[in-house]
Amino acid sequence: MKNKLFKRIALLVGSLALLGLVLAGCGSSKNSSSNSNNPSSVQQIKKRGTIRIAVFGDLPPYGWVNKSGQRVGYDVILARKVAKDLGVKVKFVQVNANNRVDALNANKVDLVLANFTVTPERKQVIDFAKPYMKVSVGVVSPKSKAITNVSQLKGKNLIVTKGTTAENYFTQNQKDVQLMKFDSKTQQLMH
Repeated sequence: MKNKLFKRIALLVGSLALLGLVLAGCGSSKNSSSNSNNPSSVQQIKKRGTIRIAVFGDLPPYGWVNKSGQRVGYDVILARKVAKDLGVKVKFVQVNANNRVDALNANKVDLVLANFTVTPERKQVIDFAKPYMKVSVGVVSPKSKAITNVSQLKGKNLIVTKGTTAENYFTQNQKDVQLMKFDSKTQQLMH
C-alpha cells in the first residue's frame, strides 16, 4: 500500500518537475543568452538523448546507493520519471549539498533533484520549479538528553552538512553553537 502511494506521489511530483524543467528552459535568467536561435534546455536534452540529473548518494529516503549498488530513493524515482517523460535516458551525477549549485552552473547537470530548499540567495543564481515537499531543520539527540529548544544548543557541538539550510541558519542565527561541518551524511555518521 505504501509503495503504491509513494509511486503515485512520485508520478505527480515528476510531472511537476518536468513542467518546471520545461519552464526553466523557456525562461530567462542572468546567465542565458538573448539569441532566439539557441535551443531550449529541453531541446538540447532530447537531442543528446540523455538528461544528467544530480542526486545525493547517501541520503535516504531521497537518494542513496543500496547494498546492491543500485541508486534508489524518492529523488531517483522522480529522476527516472522525468527522463521517461522526455523520452531520454537518465545519467545520475552524485552531488553533495555543498556542490549541487556549482554542478548546475558549470553545466555538469541539467537538473538537480537533491533535497534542495528554495532560499532567496539560491534563487539569485539558479531557477527553481515549484517545491514538491516541505522540509524543516531538526536536531537529533540522545533520548536522555532531549533538545526541545534551540537555546539548549548554546556551547554544544552540532554536526551539519556543508551547503545546507541548516548550516546557513546556525551560522547566521546561533553563533554560540559550535558547528562541525561535513560534506556528506556518510562523513557525519563516521565521525
